[in-house]
Amino acid sequence: MTAAVLVTGGGQAVAAAASPATPPPTACAPVIRIDSMLFEPGQVAPGGSSQAVLTLTNCSGVTQQVDETWTGQWLWTSKSGQAGFCPAIDPLAWHVGIGPHAQASSGTGYTVPAGCGADVLRVTATLRVAGTQVGQGSADLIIDQPSAG
Repeated sequence: MTAAVLVTGGGQAVAAAASPATPPPTACAPVIRIDSMLFEPGQVAPGGSSQAVLTLTNCSGVTQQVDETWTGQWLWTSKSGQAGFCPAIDPLAWHVGIGPHAQASSGTGYTVPAGCGADVLRVTATLRVAGTQVGQGSADLIIDQPSAG
């Protein structure tokens, strides 16, 4: 088993851990497959924090060097419509090496400012190998805004 690796991106800690090499599942893509991208927990109140986690599988028989770029966007859906300051989210970028037929996870924490009126935080990870985009995944964090009333 490969040991966990700690990567720092944009001032936030990112954990990447690779699992032992095993043959890829039959539905594996040619190079990198996104197994999941989610928030843990998936819902928070303003002022709360959550961890976005991306899990990948290297479908090839050689080690892949994957560049990840994560972006975040605040969204207002029809249910909230609340005003409030939601700061810009700078992109985060880091590099993960994934062994042949191995799985790796990376992630970072996000805090919803108490004054932010958005009801969703969408985070998108774009994956590149040797400069070529090989995948993109998104996850939504539900922000439990208090009811106006």
